[in-house]
Amino acid sequence: MVVNEGLRLHSAVPLFFHEAMKDCVVDDFHIQKGSRIIINCYAIHRDPNVWPDPDNGSSVCFRGRDFQLLPFGSGRRSCPGMQLGVTIVRLMVAQLVHCFEWELPNGIQPCDLDID
Repeated sequence: MVVNEGLRLHSAVPLFFHEAMKDCVVDDFHIQKGSRIIINCYAIHRDPNVWPDPDNGSSVCFRGRDFQLLPFGSGRRSCPGMQLGVTIVRLMVAQLVHCFEWELPNGIQPCDLDID
C-alpha cells in the first residue's frame, strides 16, 4: 500500500503524450486522427470524482489495468522499466523499515495507539 500510494501521489511522469490513431469521441469531444493528446495523470490521481478521498489510500493496482491509476502508463505503450522501478521503490521502503529506529512519540504505548 505504501508503494501504491507513493506511485499515485508522486508518479515519475505526471503527463503522458499520445497521438490519436483514428478519429474518436471522448466525453463529447471529437478528436481527429493525428491529434496529439496530453493526459494529465497528476490530476487523474487526485480527482475527487474518481477517488472518494484523494488524500487516503486505495487498493487499486498500479500496473495499468485500472485507468484511475497510471503511474507507468497503460497497454502497449506502458513503461518498459516498470518492473525495475517498482523493485527499486520496494527495496528503498524495505531499507527504511529495516534501518530506522521507529518509536512512538511522547511515550505513547502501542496498546494506546488508534490504528483505525
